[in-house]
Amino acid sequence: MGNASLESQTAFMTMLQADMQLKAMITGVFDEVRIDTPLPYISIGTITEQAWPTFGHINADLLIIADIWYAWTGYEDGLLLLS
Repeated sequence: MGNASLESQTAFMTMLQADMQLKAMITGVFDEVRIDTPLPYISIGTITEQAWPTFGHINADLLIIADIWYAWTGYEDGLLLLS
C-alpha cells in the first residue's frame, strides 16, 4: 500500500470516527478487529490503488471498502448504518 493509500485510509477512518451519529450506533471503526469485538462495527476492508500517468504526473484511483458488521435483523439496520 502506497503512502497515498495510508493517508487516505487514515483520513477515511478519522471521518467515520468523528461522525457522532454513526459513533452512537456502532462500537467502533477498526483496521484490525479482535474476534471478541461486539457488533455492530465497521472495519476497513480491501484498499486498491491503481496508478495512471497523465502528462508526466502520476495520478491514482483509490478504492476503500468499508465492511459493516451487524447482527442480522434485516436490511434496514445495515442500510441505517450505511446512510
